[in-house]
Amino acid sequence: MNNSIKTLNLLKTTFLGVGLVFSPSHLVNAASNNINVWDDGFDTSTQVTNNVVMQNSENLSDANVFDANKSLETNFGVVENSSKTPLLSESTLIAMQQASQKYQQIINSGGWPQIGKGLKRGDKQPMVVKLRQRLFLVGDMPRVSGDAEVFDFNVDQAVRRFQARHGLVVNGIVSGDTLKELNVSATTRKRQIELNLNRIKGASAKLHNRSIVVNIPAMRVETVEDGSIVSRHNVIVGQPDRQTPVLSSTLSQVNFNPYWHVPVSIVRRDLVPKILTDPSYIKRTGMRIYTTWGGKEIDPAEIDFKSESALRYAYRQDPSRENSLGIVKLNFPNKHAVFMHDTPSKSLFARNYRAYSSGCVRIQNIRQIVDWVLKGDSKWSKADSAGAYISGERKDISIKNRVSVRMIYVTSWVTPAGTVHFRKDVYKRDGLGGVASVQ
Repeated sequence: MNNSIKTLNLLKTTFLGVGLVFSPSHLVNAASNNINVWDDGFDTSTQVTNNVVMQNSENLSDANVFDANKSLETNFGVVENSSKTPLLSESTLIAMQQASQKYQQIINSGGWPQIGKGLKRGDKQPMVVKLRQRLFLVGDMPRVSGDAEVFDFNVDQAVRRFQARHGLVVNGIVSGDTLKELNVSATTRKRQIELNLNRIKGASAKLHNRSIVVNIPAMRVETVEDGSIVSRHNVIVGQPDRQTPVLSSTLSQVNFNPYWHVPVSIVRRDLVPKILTDPSYIKRTGMRIYTTWGGKEIDPAEIDFKSESALRYAYRQDPSRENSLGIVKLNFPNKHAVFMHDTPSKSLFARNYRAYSSGCVRIQNIRQIVDWVLKGDSKWSKADSAGAYISGERKDISIKNRVSVRMIYVTSWVTPAGTVHFRKDVYKRDGLGGVASVQ
Protein backbone atom coordinates (compact mmCIF):
# COMPACT_ATOMS: atom_id res chain seq x y z
CA MET A 1 0.00 0.00 0.00
CA ASN A 2 1.58 3.33 -1.03
CA ASN A 3 2.00 6.29 1.34
CA SER A 4 -0.87 8.25 -0.19
CA ILE A 5 -3.38 5.46 0.40
CA LYS A 6 -2.01 4.90 3.91
CA THR A 7 -2.43 8.59 4.68
CA LEU A 8 -5.96 8.69 3.32
CA ASN A 9 -6.92 5.60 5.26
CA LEU A 10 -5.42 7.06 8.43
CA LEU A 11 -7.33 10.27 7.94
CA LYS A 12 -10.52 8.36 7.21
CA THR A 13 -10.11 6.36 10.41
CA THR A 14 -9.39 9.51 12.42
CA PHE A 15 -12.31 11.42 10.97
CA LEU A 16 -14.66 8.52 11.71
CA GLY A 17 -13.45 8.21 15.27
CA VAL A 18 -14.44 11.53 16.82
CA GLY A 19 -16.95 14.26 16.08
CA LEU A 20 -16.76 18.02 16.60
CA VAL A 21 -19.09 19.79 19.00
CA PHE A 22 -20.47 23.12 17.85
CA SER A 23 -22.84 25.68 19.29
CA PRO A 24 -26.31 25.90 17.66
CA SER A 25 -26.13 29.69 17.54
CA HIS A 26 -22.98 29.62 15.43
CA LEU A 27 -24.34 26.92 13.16
CA VAL A 28 -26.91 29.30 11.69
CA ASN A 29 -24.36 31.98 10.88
CA ALA A 30 -21.55 29.75 9.70
CA ALA A 31 -23.79 27.81 7.35
CA SER A 32 -24.94 30.94 5.54
CA ASN A 33 -23.51 32.27 2.28
CA ASN A 34 -22.70 35.62 3.85
CA ILE A 35 -19.09 36.52 3.16
CA ASN A 36 -19.07 38.68 6.29
CA VAL A 37 -19.01 35.54 8.47
CA TRP A 38 -15.24 35.63 8.10
CA ASP A 39 -13.91 39.03 7.24
CA ASP A 40 -11.35 39.54 4.50
CA GLY A 41 -8.71 40.41 7.09
CA PHE A 42 -8.94 36.94 8.66
CA ASP A 43 -6.70 38.16 11.43
CA THR A 44 -6.33 38.07 15.18
CA SER A 45 -3.92 39.52 17.69
CA THR A 46 -4.04 36.47 19.98
CA GLN A 47 -5.05 32.83 19.73
CA VAL A 48 -6.13 30.37 22.39
CA THR A 49 -5.09 26.75 21.94
CA ASN A 50 -5.01 24.26 24.83
CA ASN A 51 -5.92 27.15 27.14
CA VAL A 52 -2.71 29.04 26.35
CA VAL A 53 -2.92 32.56 24.98
CA MET A 54 -0.47 32.64 22.07
CA GLN A 55 0.96 36.11 21.69
CA ASN A 56 4.64 35.42 21.08
CA SER A 57 6.16 34.66 17.70
CA GLU A 58 7.74 31.43 18.98
CA ASN A 59 4.24 30.02 19.60
CA LEU A 60 2.94 30.67 16.12
CA SER A 61 3.91 27.20 14.89
CA ASP A 62 0.61 25.83 16.19
CA ALA A 63 -1.51 28.78 15.16
CA ASN A 64 -4.23 28.20 12.60
CA VAL A 65 -4.71 24.57 13.73
CA PHE A 66 -8.15 23.42 14.80
CA ASP A 67 -8.57 22.02 18.29
CA ALA A 68 -11.01 19.09 18.26
CA ASN A 69 -11.86 19.77 21.90
CA LYS A 70 -13.24 23.19 21.04
CA SER A 71 -16.49 24.15 19.36
CA LEU A 72 -16.67 25.39 15.78
CA GLU A 73 -17.54 28.79 17.19
CA THR A 74 -14.25 28.94 19.06
CA ASN A 75 -12.22 27.58 16.15
CA PHE A 76 -13.60 30.08 13.68
CA GLY A 77 -13.44 32.82 16.28
CA VAL A 78 -9.64 32.71 16.23
CA VAL A 79 -9.57 34.06 12.68
CA GLU A 80 -11.87 37.04 13.04
CA ASN A 81 -10.50 40.32 11.76
CA SER A 82 -9.67 41.90 15.10
CA SER A 83 -5.93 42.35 14.73
CA LYS A 84 -4.31 45.76 14.80
CA THR A 85 -1.12 44.43 13.22
CA PRO A 86 -0.30 46.18 9.90
CA LEU A 87 0.55 44.24 6.76
CA LEU A 88 3.86 46.12 6.58
CA SER A 89 5.27 45.00 9.90
CA GLU A 90 7.96 42.84 11.44
CA SER A 91 5.25 40.56 12.84
CA THR A 92 4.04 39.81 9.31
CA LEU A 93 7.57 38.97 8.18
CA ILE A 94 8.10 36.59 11.11
CA ALA A 95 4.77 34.86 10.44
CA MET A 96 5.61 34.50 6.75
CA GLN A 97 8.99 32.94 7.51
CA GLN A 98 7.30 30.42 9.77
CA ALA A 99 4.61 29.71 7.18
CA SER A 100 7.29 29.07 4.58
CA GLN A 101 8.81 26.47 6.89
CA LYS A 102 5.40 24.82 7.39
CA TYR A 103 4.84 24.60 3.65
CA GLN A 104 8.31 23.10 3.21
CA GLN A 105 7.31 20.37 5.67
CA ILE A 106 4.20 19.70 3.60
CA ILE A 107 6.35 19.52 0.45
CA ASN A 108 8.79 17.13 2.14
CA SER A 109 5.85 14.89 3.06
CA GLY A 110 4.72 14.66 -0.54
CA GLY A 111 2.51 17.74 -0.83
CA TRP A 112 -1.27 17.56 -0.89
CA PRO A 113 -3.62 15.55 -3.11
CA GLN A 114 -5.18 16.94 -6.26
CA ILE A 115 -8.96 17.31 -6.26
CA GLY A 116 -10.11 15.77 -9.52
CA LYS A 117 -13.69 17.00 -9.68
CA GLY A 118 -16.20 19.49 -8.35
CA LEU A 119 -17.85 18.74 -5.02
CA LYS A 120 -20.64 20.18 -2.90
CA ARG A 121 -22.34 19.61 0.42
CA GLY A 122 -24.20 16.29 0.55
CA ASP A 123 -21.85 14.44 -1.82
CA LYS A 124 -20.51 11.07 -0.67
CA GLN A 125 -17.52 9.67 -2.52
CA PRO A 126 -13.81 8.85 -2.04
CA MET A 127 -12.77 12.22 -3.51
CA VAL A 128 -14.13 13.90 -0.38
CA VAL A 129 -11.45 12.12 1.65
CA LYS A 130 -8.79 13.82 -0.49
CA LEU A 131 -10.55 17.15 -0.06
CA ARG A 132 -10.52 16.70 3.70
CA GLN A 133 -6.81 15.90 3.61
CA ARG A 134 -6.10 18.94 1.45
CA LEU A 135 -8.00 21.26 3.79
CA PHE A 136 -6.59 19.64 6.92
CA LEU A 137 -2.96 20.08 5.87
CA VAL A 138 -3.32 23.89 5.71
CA GLY A 139 -5.43 24.23 8.85
CA ASP A 140 -8.84 24.84 7.27
CA MET A 141 -10.31 21.43 8.18
CA PRO A 142 -10.90 20.16 11.72
CA ARG A 143 -8.85 17.13 12.69
CA VAL A 144 -11.94 14.95 13.09
CA SER A 145 -15.55 14.92 11.92
CA GLY A 146 -18.12 12.38 10.75
CA ASP A 147 -17.85 10.04 7.75
CA ALA A 148 -14.68 10.89 5.82
CA GLU A 149 -16.36 10.27 2.45
CA VAL A 150 -19.24 12.68 3.16
CA PHE A 151 -19.14 16.36 2.25
CA ASP A 152 -20.83 17.40 5.49
CA PHE A 153 -21.28 20.64 7.43
CA ASN A 154 -17.69 20.62 8.69
CA VAL A 155 -16.27 20.20 5.18
CA ASP A 156 -18.57 22.98 3.99
CA GLN A 157 -17.18 25.28 6.70
CA ALA A 158 -13.59 24.33 5.86
CA VAL A 159 -14.15 25.08 2.16
CA ARG A 160 -15.65 28.46 3.06
CA ARG A 161 -12.65 29.26 5.21
CA PHE A 162 -10.33 28.25 2.36
CA GLN A 163 -12.32 30.50 0.00
CA ALA A 164 -12.13 33.45 2.39
CA ARG A 165 -8.35 33.06 2.72
CA HIS A 166 -8.00 33.09 -1.05
CA GLY A 167 -10.28 36.04 -1.74
CA LEU A 168 -12.88 33.86 -3.44
CA VAL A 169 -16.67 33.94 -3.32
CA VAL A 170 -17.57 32.21 -0.06
CA ASN A 171 -20.25 29.63 -0.88
CA GLY A 172 -18.82 26.29 0.26
CA ILE A 173 -18.90 24.83 -3.27
CA VAL A 174 -15.81 23.24 -4.82
CA SER A 175 -15.90 24.31 -8.47
CA GLY A 176 -14.41 26.92 -10.82
CA ASP A 177 -11.83 29.15 -9.14
CA THR A 178 -12.07 27.27 -5.84
CA LEU A 179 -11.18 23.97 -7.53
CA LYS A 180 -8.35 25.68 -9.39
CA GLU A 181 -6.89 27.22 -6.21
CA LEU A 182 -7.15 23.94 -4.31
CA ASN A 183 -4.99 22.31 -6.96
CA VAL A 184 -2.16 24.85 -6.87
CA SER A 185 0.84 22.91 -5.58
CA ALA A 186 2.42 23.37 -2.17
CA THR A 187 5.71 24.18 -3.93
CA THR A 188 4.11 27.05 -5.83
CA ARG A 189 2.46 28.36 -2.68
CA LYS A 190 5.77 28.31 -0.79
CA ARG A 191 7.44 30.27 -3.57
CA GLN A 192 4.56 32.75 -3.50
CA ILE A 193 5.00 33.29 0.24
CA GLU A 194 8.74 33.87 -0.13
CA LEU A 195 8.30 36.22 -3.10
CA ASN A 196 5.83 38.37 -1.20
CA LEU A 197 7.92 38.32 1.95
CA ASN A 198 10.55 40.22 -0.03
CA ARG A 199 7.94 42.62 -1.40
CA ILE A 200 6.68 43.41 2.09
CA LYS A 201 10.21 43.83 3.40
CA GLY A 202 11.01 46.36 0.67
CA ALA A 203 7.77 48.33 1.06
CA SER A 204 8.21 48.58 4.85
CA ALA A 205 11.28 50.80 4.62
CA LYS A 206 11.13 54.47 5.65
CA LEU A 207 7.48 54.64 6.59
CA HIS A 208 6.26 57.71 8.45
CA ASN A 209 4.42 57.27 11.76
CA ARG A 210 1.15 57.36 9.83
CA SER A 211 0.60 55.57 6.54
CA ILE A 212 -2.00 54.56 3.97
CA VAL A 213 -1.21 51.16 2.43
CA VAL A 214 -3.05 49.91 -0.64
CA ASN A 215 -2.62 46.19 -1.40
CA ILE A 216 -3.55 45.99 -5.08
CA PRO A 217 -4.26 42.23 -5.48
CA ALA A 218 -6.22 42.14 -2.20
CA MET A 219 -8.14 45.25 -3.31
CA ARG A 220 -7.91 46.56 0.25
CA VAL A 221 -6.41 49.55 2.01
CA GLU A 222 -5.37 49.96 5.62
CA THR A 223 -4.53 53.12 7.54
CA VAL A 224 -1.81 52.78 10.15
CA GLU A 225 -0.68 54.95 13.04
CA ASP A 226 1.95 54.20 15.69
CA GLY A 227 2.37 50.70 14.27
CA SER A 228 -1.31 49.84 14.67
CA ILE A 229 -4.24 49.51 12.25
CA VAL A 230 -6.69 52.42 12.42
CA SER A 231 -9.10 51.26 9.70
CA ARG A 232 -9.48 48.89 6.76
CA HIS A 233 -11.44 49.58 3.56
CA ASN A 234 -12.35 47.87 0.30
CA VAL A 235 -10.90 49.58 -2.76
CA ILE A 236 -11.32 49.49 -6.51
CA VAL A 237 -8.01 49.22 -8.38
CA GLY A 238 -6.93 49.38 -12.00
CA GLN A 239 -8.03 46.90 -14.61
CA PRO A 240 -5.32 44.49 -15.84
CA ASP A 241 -4.83 46.63 -18.95
CA ARG A 242 -4.84 49.88 -16.88
CA GLN A 243 -2.86 48.86 -13.86
CA THR A 244 -2.56 50.66 -10.55
CA PRO A 245 1.18 51.24 -10.15
CA VAL A 246 3.39 50.14 -7.28
CA LEU A 247 4.69 53.34 -5.69
CA SER A 248 5.90 55.10 -2.57
CA SER A 249 4.97 58.70 -1.80
CA THR A 250 3.74 61.10 0.88
CA LEU A 251 0.22 62.50 1.05
CA SER A 252 0.18 66.17 0.09
CA GLN A 253 -3.40 67.41 -0.19
CA VAL A 254 -7.07 66.70 0.40
CA ASN A 255 -9.37 68.08 -2.33
CA PHE A 256 -13.01 68.54 -1.37
CA ASN A 257 -15.47 68.50 -4.29
CA PRO A 258 -12.69 68.22 -6.88
CA TYR A 259 -12.72 68.90 -10.59
CA TRP A 260 -11.89 65.87 -12.70
CA HIS A 261 -9.36 66.67 -15.39
CA VAL A 262 -9.88 63.72 -17.69
CA PRO A 263 -6.62 62.01 -18.75
CA VAL A 264 -6.00 61.75 -22.50
CA SER A 265 -6.07 57.95 -22.33
CA ILE A 266 -9.57 57.98 -20.84
CA VAL A 267 -10.73 60.64 -23.32
CA ARG A 268 -9.71 58.32 -26.15
CA ARG A 269 -10.80 54.98 -24.76
CA ASP A 270 -13.88 55.90 -22.76
CA LEU A 271 -15.17 59.46 -22.87
CA VAL A 272 -15.45 60.19 -26.58
CA PRO A 273 -16.96 56.76 -27.37
CA LYS A 274 -19.48 57.41 -24.57
CA ILE A 275 -20.39 60.82 -26.00
CA LEU A 276 -20.89 59.28 -29.44
CA THR A 277 -23.42 56.81 -28.06
CA ASP A 278 -25.03 59.27 -25.62
CA PRO A 279 -24.80 62.96 -26.69
CA SER A 280 -26.60 64.05 -23.49
CA TYR A 281 -23.74 62.69 -21.39
CA ILE A 282 -21.77 65.97 -21.48
CA LYS A 283 -24.51 68.17 -20.03
CA ARG A 284 -25.89 65.51 -17.71
CA THR A 285 -22.54 64.88 -15.98
CA GLY A 286 -21.28 68.48 -15.86
CA MET A 287 -18.50 67.92 -18.40
CA ARG A 288 -16.83 70.96 -19.98
CA ILE A 289 -14.54 71.05 -23.00
CA TYR A 290 -11.68 73.52 -23.56
CA THR A 291 -9.25 74.21 -26.40
CA THR A 292 -6.40 73.45 -23.97
CA TRP A 293 -5.98 73.47 -20.22
CA GLY A 294 -6.56 77.09 -19.23
CA GLY A 295 -7.91 77.85 -22.71
CA LYS A 296 -11.30 78.83 -24.09
CA GLU A 297 -14.40 76.73 -23.38
CA ILE A 298 -15.97 75.18 -26.48
CA ASP A 299 -19.61 74.48 -27.20
CA PRO A 300 -19.91 70.68 -27.63
CA ALA A 301 -22.28 71.29 -30.56
CA GLU A 302 -19.33 72.70 -32.50
CA ILE A 303 -17.24 69.52 -32.11
CA ASP A 304 -17.19 66.57 -34.47
CA PHE A 305 -16.66 63.76 -31.98
CA LYS A 306 -16.05 61.29 -34.81
CA SER A 307 -12.94 63.20 -35.83
CA GLU A 308 -9.43 62.82 -34.44
CA SER A 309 -9.48 66.48 -33.35
CA ALA A 310 -12.06 65.64 -30.64
CA LEU A 311 -9.32 63.72 -28.84
CA ARG A 312 -7.06 66.76 -28.60
CA TYR A 313 -9.31 68.96 -26.44
CA ALA A 314 -9.15 69.30 -22.66
CA TYR A 315 -12.10 67.74 -20.82
CA ARG A 316 -13.01 68.71 -17.26
CA GLN A 317 -15.91 67.57 -15.08
CA ASP A 318 -17.37 70.06 -12.59
CA PRO A 319 -17.73 69.14 -8.90
CA SER A 320 -21.04 67.39 -8.23
CA ARG A 321 -22.51 64.19 -6.85
CA GLU A 322 -22.08 62.75 -10.35
CA ASN A 323 -18.39 63.63 -10.56
CA SER A 324 -16.33 60.53 -11.27
CA LEU A 325 -14.03 61.37 -8.35
CA GLY A 326 -16.94 61.62 -5.93
CA ILE A 327 -16.79 64.33 -3.30
CA VAL A 328 -13.19 64.04 -2.10
CA LYS A 329 -9.76 63.19 -3.45
CA LEU A 330 -6.38 62.43 -1.84
CA ASN A 331 -3.35 63.75 -3.70
CA PHE A 332 0.30 62.72 -3.50
CA PRO A 333 3.23 63.38 -5.85
CA ASN A 334 3.99 60.54 -8.28
CA LYS A 335 5.07 60.13 -11.89
CA HIS A 336 2.02 58.05 -12.77
CA ALA A 337 -0.49 60.86 -12.13
CA VAL A 338 -2.66 58.57 -10.00
CA PHE A 339 -4.49 59.42 -6.78
CA MET A 340 -7.05 58.04 -4.34
CA HIS A 341 -10.64 59.20 -4.38
CA ASP A 342 -14.31 58.73 -3.62
CA THR A 343 -16.76 57.44 -6.26
CA PRO A 344 -20.47 57.80 -7.01
CA SER A 345 -20.56 54.06 -7.89
CA LYS A 346 -20.68 52.62 -4.37
CA SER A 347 -22.19 49.27 -5.40
CA LEU A 348 -18.89 48.06 -6.88
CA PHE A 349 -17.34 47.86 -3.40
CA ALA A 350 -19.62 44.92 -2.57
CA ARG A 351 -18.21 42.82 -5.39
CA ASN A 352 -15.60 40.17 -4.74
CA TYR A 353 -13.47 41.24 -7.74
CA ARG A 354 -12.83 44.98 -7.84
CA ALA A 355 -10.27 45.70 -10.59
CA TYR A 356 -12.40 48.18 -12.56
CA SER A 357 -10.62 51.55 -12.51
CA SER A 358 -8.25 53.17 -14.99
CA GLY A 359 -5.37 53.09 -12.52
CA CYS A 360 -6.44 55.37 -9.67
CA VAL A 361 -7.74 53.89 -6.41
CA ARG A 362 -11.35 54.37 -5.29
CA ILE A 363 -11.84 53.91 -1.56
CA GLN A 364 -14.96 52.79 0.28
CA ASN A 365 -15.90 55.12 3.15
CA ILE A 366 -13.06 57.47 2.27
CA ARG A 367 -14.51 60.11 4.60
CA GLN A 368 -13.21 58.11 7.57
CA ILE A 369 -9.70 58.31 6.13
CA VAL A 370 -10.06 62.04 5.43
CA ASP A 371 -11.09 62.70 9.05
CA TRP A 372 -8.10 60.70 10.27
CA VAL A 373 -5.67 62.46 7.91
CA LEU A 374 -6.84 65.93 8.98
CA LYS A 375 -7.33 65.26 12.69
CA GLY A 376 -4.11 67.07 13.66
CA ASP A 377 -4.93 70.24 11.73
CA SER A 378 -5.95 72.94 14.23
CA LYS A 379 -7.51 74.99 11.41
CA TRP A 380 -9.76 72.20 10.17
CA SER A 381 -12.29 69.91 11.87
CA LYS A 382 -14.69 67.08 11.12
CA ALA A 383 -17.46 69.68 11.15
CA ASP A 384 -15.60 71.63 8.45
CA SER A 385 -15.37 68.48 6.34
CA ALA A 386 -19.06 67.74 6.81
CA GLY A 387 -19.87 71.30 5.76
CA ALA A 388 -17.76 70.99 2.62
CA TYR A 389 -19.48 67.75 1.64
CA ILE A 390 -22.92 69.33 2.06
CA SER A 391 -22.18 72.67 0.40
CA GLY A 392 -20.31 71.23 -2.57
CA GLU A 393 -17.77 74.06 -2.24
CA ARG A 394 -14.31 73.52 -3.72
CA LYS A 395 -11.71 73.38 -0.99
CA ASP A 396 -8.07 72.22 -0.99
CA ILE A 397 -6.36 71.42 2.31
CA SER A 398 -2.61 70.89 2.47
CA ILE A 399 -1.48 68.04 4.73
CA LYS A 400 0.63 69.24 7.65
CA ASN A 401 1.30 65.92 9.36
CA ARG A 402 3.25 63.57 7.10
CA VAL A 403 1.39 60.47 5.94
CA SER A 404 3.17 57.81 3.88
CA VAL A 405 1.40 56.38 0.84
CA ARG A 406 2.34 52.87 -0.27
CA MET A 407 0.75 51.06 -3.19
CA ILE A 408 2.02 47.51 -3.02
CA TYR A 409 1.55 44.28 -4.96
CA VAL A 410 1.25 41.50 -2.39
CA THR A 411 -0.48 38.25 -3.40
CA SER A 412 0.31 36.38 -0.19
CA TRP A 413 0.70 37.35 3.44
CA VAL A 414 0.43 35.71 6.84
CA THR A 415 -1.24 37.13 9.93
CA PRO A 416 0.45 36.98 13.36
CA ALA A 417 -1.98 34.15 14.23
CA GLY A 418 -0.54 32.11 11.36
CA THR A 419 -3.43 32.43 8.89
CA VAL A 420 -1.99 32.29 5.37
CA HIS A 421 -3.67 34.39 2.68
CA PHE A 422 -3.36 34.16 -1.09
CA ARG A 423 -4.85 36.40 -3.74
CA LYS A 424 -5.21 36.17 -7.49
CA ASP A 425 -2.20 37.49 -9.39
CA VAL A 426 -4.39 40.00 -11.25
CA TYR A 427 -1.52 41.67 -13.12
CA LYS A 428 0.50 38.48 -13.71
CA ARG A 429 3.52 39.80 -11.82
CA ASP A 430 4.34 36.77 -9.67
CA GLY A 431 5.96 34.97 -12.58
CA LEU A 432 5.75 31.62 -10.82
CA GLY A 433 6.21 29.91 -14.15
CA GLY A 434 9.42 31.85 -14.68
CA VAL A 435 11.20 34.80 -13.07
CA ALA A 436 9.08 36.60 -10.48
CA SER A 437 9.07 40.34 -10.03
CA VAL A 438 9.65 41.95 -6.63
CA GLN A 439 7.92 45.17 -7.74
